[in-house]
Amino acid sequence: MALTWDQALYLGGELSPHQQRQLESLVSEVTGKPIPMAGPENPGFGLGVQQATNSITGTIWDYEGETPGYRVLHLYQPASGVIFALAANSGAEGSNDQLGSLAITVFKTLQATGALTSH
Repeated sequence: MALTWDQALYLGGELSPHQQRQLESLVSEVTGKPIPMAGPENPGFGLGVQQATNSITGTIWDYEGETPGYRVLHLYQPASGVIFALAANSGAEGSNDQLGSLAITVFKTLQATGALTSH
């Protein structure tokens, strides 16, 4: 169910074009100022979603829910169209659940198997 929602959200099937532009309008997490695109040293946050770029994942959109006891990370890579979600039980608020590290491992595995190709 979550991936169906992510697909509709990121591919433009859920929001009006105006709302989609608002969702994807980024503010730098470093400076707090509007930016056109996130970079490796300057991640950006839109309306509830983050954009980040690094050498392993390329540019991705993501959201991490951080409810005590349960965490989920949704990721979308526009270049390949790949969307996936990772979920984990967690301890107290602020616990170190390693979902980011797990996501990097998933990306590396998808790259190694050839599953990440531009569409």
